[in-house]
Amino acid sequence: MILSLRQALGLEFAMISTVLALMLSTAAQASDPVVVPRRAYNLCLSNFMRAQLRDGVDEAAFDTAIETACRDQESSLREAIIQRAMNMGDRRPVAERDAAAEIDDYQANARELFREHKENNTLPE
Repeated sequence: MILSLRQALGLEFAMISTVLALMLSTAAQASDPVVVPRRAYNLCLSNFMRAQLRDGVDEAAFDTAIETACRDQESSLREAIIQRAMNMGDRRPVAERDAAAEIDDYQANARELFREHKENNTLPE
């Protein structure tokens, strides 16, 4: 198969564009100070939920226990979110409110997943 110059340049551009997009995506993740603490917090919540399911904890006990689970990871994530928001120009009270809302969302998601796994008698992967 012989390609015209236009087709060859088009393919080359598409390949370069894909590589460039991947590089930019990786660079954006590496420069976001929230990525690592978020992963650590989510992993901790997942491990906590798995242990609570194995132990047969009921929903009410889980709801109470999750409030104090993963405190170190939560604190690191909260501070990273606040710092990122302030670096982007938010005032501290706004940044703190946004961080609290994001952490509340992670806990709400963990509660929902706990209930689904409890109802289905399964463990998360």
